[in-house]
Parts: sequence; C-alpha cells; structure tokens
Amino acid sequence: MNKKSIYLFLGITFLITWGVEITMKLKGINFLDGPPFYAPIIIIALMFVPLAASIIVKLVTKEKIIPYGWHWCGWKPVLSILIIMPTLFSLVYGTTWILGFSKADLSLQIFSQQVEELTGESVNLSSGPLYILGLFLLTCLLTPWINSIVAFGEELGWRGFLLPRLMPLGKTKAYLLLGAIWGLWHAPLIIMGYCFYTNVILGIIIFTVVTTALGWFINDLTLKYKSVFLAAFIHGTFNSQTYGIWKAIFTDINPIMGGITGVIGVIFISLLAYLTHRKTVSQRRLT
Repeated sequence: MNKKSIYLFLGITFLITWGVEITMKLKGINFLDGPPFYAPIIIIALMFVPLAASIIVKLVTKEKIIPYGWHWCGWKPVLSILIIMPTLFSLVYGTTWILGFSKADLSLQIFSQQVEELTGESVNLSSGPLYILGLFLLTCLLTPWINSIVAFGEELGWRGFLLPRLMPLGKTKAYLLLGAIWGLWHAPLIIMGYCFYTNVILGIIIFTVVTTALGWFINDLTLKYKSVFLAAFIHGTFNSQTYGIWKAIFTDINPIMGGITGVIGVIFISLLAYLTHRKTVSQRRLT
C-alpha cells in the first residue's frame, strides 16, 4: 500500500469538502428551511473534489496519471443498470408505502404545492398519472447520463484512485473502509439536514451503511469490468432515481425507516450487493 498517496488524497478531499460545507453550515445554510439556489450548485461542484485530489496526488507523487479502469465497459452492464436501479427503487418505495412509512401522493398535489412555493408560479399537474409516467421514463433513460457526468468526479477518486490502493488490505477490508470513508465524506451535509432532518448521529450511521452497501455493489462491478466509467454510470443512475419521480410521489416519508437512504433502503441495497457479489464470485470460479 502506498500510504502516502492515500493519506494525501483523503486529506485534500476532506479538507476542501468539509471546509466548504462547514462554512455553509456556519452561514446558516441548511436543508430544513430550504437552501438558497446556489447551495446545490456548490454541492455539485464539490463532487469533483475527489477527481481533483487524485490528479494532485498523482502529480505530487509522480505516479501514472491514468486511473484504474480507464476504458469503456461495453453496453451489457449499462443496460443492466438501467433495469436494476428502477427495479431497486420500486421495491424500496413500494415496501415503504406498504409498511406505512410514507403515503403515496399519486395526484402530485403536495409536489405541485412545493413547486409553487419554490417558483412562485401556479402549477397544474391534473394529469398526474401521465406526468408520473413521463418523469419515470425521464429518470430511467435520460437523466442517468447527465448525473453520470457529475458522478464521474467522485468515482474517478473513489473507485478509480482509492479502491485499487486499498485492495492490498483484502477485498472485504478495502470495501468496508471505502464505504465508511464515502459515507463520512457526506457527514456535513447530513448535519445540515440532508436526508435525515434533525436525526444527525443516527443519520450519519445509516447513510454510511448505505454507502458501504452501495459501494460494495459498485466495487464488484468496477473490478469485474475494469471500468471507472461503469462506476460513474451506476452512481449517476442511482442519483437519478433518488431525485426523480420518487421524490414527487413520496413527499412525506419517515427518513430513518423509509426510502432509499432509510433502513428499508439499506436492506434492499445490501441484498442487491450480496446477490451481485455471489454471482461475481461464482463466475470467477467457473473461469
């Protein structure tokens, strides 16, 4: 293990990200009252910090500039992800609804009110089911590609740079450590009310379990196809579903138990990671 590279990478990544987000918190920006319009832009920009950190480290340590998995993975895994992610979210939010941790607003009345409060303009979504279908298709077919561009900033750092440098620890330790790092990297956002409102400590713990489970899934496929681009696409598709139609339908949700970042999400993501890992190991044994 090149500990110098790892420590330098983590130091730069956390110093910049946490520094900016803690400053935002000190200035009173939070997700409970609704952040100013520029806050999401800053957060999106911070997703490129791991990429920038990996480049800085490579220049300082004179390592090769090409990250691990710098090639296209082929269309088969991409098409699989376009099916797997909507299925995963459907199961998570369907279970959330059935167990009573949220109500489904299929008329989109609450979502319409939220849009009106945000924009100050009247919104008519009387054709709720048609709008839901359109937004669902949008988040399945178009926005994954857009989100993947942003997610690439993170994934070139996490999966392209850090993962192969942690692998000398062994796969299990490397996966768990990377999942914990990825989750704690988001801690200031959770302190600002992201996802879990005022449940800060429990929120950080659950979110770290989510990133560990999701990271396990992404790690296995990244190593299998040797493609950081696939990692970015999985991450981008996941984010596309997270901020897509499900936010419009399930506007009032138990943040600890329900949704993709709650306990139910943890269970289903972990199941997906387990099945993928088992399949990957079986295929390696056959070859």
